[in-house]
Amino acid sequence: MKKNYKIKLSALLLFILLSISLMCFANLEDLAVYNIAFISTGIGIATFSISFSFLQYQFSPYKALLQYVSNRYLIYCYAVVFIAIIPLINLIINKTYVPAAGIFCIPLLIYGAILLPIISIEECNPRLLMEKNLGMNNIFRYLNEFKFVDKAAKEKSEKLEFEWPNETPLHSVTSKYNTNVIANDIFALLCNVIELALKNGDKITYERAINNYFLLTDLCVDHEIVDYKSGSRFAINKVVTDTFEIILTQVVTAKNIPLLSIIIYKTGDFVKEKAL
Repeated sequence: MKKNYKIKLSALLLFILLSISLMCFANLEDLAVYNIAFISTGIGIATFSISFSFLQYQFSPYKALLQYVSNRYLIYCYAVVFIAIIPLINLIINKTYVPAAGIFCIPLLIYGAILLPIISIEECNPRLLMEKNLGMNNIFRYLNEFKFVDKAAKEKSEKLEFEWPNETPLHSVTSKYNTNVIANDIFALLCNVIELALKNGDKITYERAINNYFLLTDLCVDHEIVDYKSGSRFAINKVVTDTFEIILTQVVTAKNIPLLSIIIYKTGDFVKEKAL
């Protein structure tokens, strides 16, 4: 991610340099007759770049991972639209400024046309989504919220215990899967990534997701926030085992032997590391 950021910044600086160079060498007085062309060209490039980049969302096999268009993508789209209307704004203020504004903005809009599809591809990339959501800050936030929700659920359950002497206690009747709903649940994200990777036959993403599951398991179970006293250790262990059951069921149902062998070997390695 950092490397990509440096490449994008370097490219932006080159296009800014190109814009400044064109302004220095152009005869702005002679270009005044092309005011309408400068305005329409900028708006046309912006329309094309936004429309084409949005198609990347539509055709992405992993678009189901996104609940909405990302804020990052929208910010870049707004920036492109703003740059595109700068010549039009100059036409209203003083039409003699339009050629300079057009010459400066068009190379930047070309850069935007290159950048926006890249941004949309990155936002739909499951590996980048996992990398972003598996940061230590996100895991800390998830565990804090999980502990709070789990505590609230237990308190509610205790208030609803009104069983008769001869019947099965309500606290013994548990759901097969964890029912605590957490916003931006990391384990749910991994399940969704694995499901889509199986559908698309994406071995690399599937293997990365399995590795991330075991990494997340280690970080969550061993985190200091999760303790036995509050009971959150048992709850998070249940989430881990439930998630593993879902993942295993997905690959078995898909009848994909090569990908099934990956989870078998990864599970074996994980167990061996814990045993040593």
